[in-house]
Amino acid sequence: MDHIEQALSDLLKQFVELKQEFTKLLKMRGIPGPRGPAGEIDAAVNNARDVAEQVAITAAKTAVVYPFQDEVKQVRAEFQELKSYLDERIENAIVNQVVQTLRTYGVLDENMNPLNKAHLNSHLKQLGILK
Repeated sequence: MDHIEQALSDLLKQFVELKQEFTKLLKMRGIPGPRGPAGEIDAAVNNARDVAEQVAITAAKTAVVYPFQDEVKQVRAEFQELKSYLDERIENAIVNQVVQTLRTYGVLDENMNPLNKAHLNSHLKQLGILK
């Protein structure tokens, strides 16, 4: 947890610095400034805002996402393993239910061998499935 707290502390510090810089730039927005190749000062403020957002995103990823990449990979691998296990269990349960149903309706005998057609038709007529 110390790693998380340190990462959050660093992220908060960078966020505060970016917020101060952004606030300073916003205050300058109403002040007429020189025109240059980029145009009005508003263009520079907007560019600075875009840069600040990119810096904030990078800082957030560095502080929060990147340190946990290995853990995320491990969780994903565990999830895939569990999913495979559950898929296999579900598939086996379906097969067992189908076999049991076939036995119940007299299509398979106790050894899971198919019964002859005459016996099968007779049994299905008895059950009201065939007429």
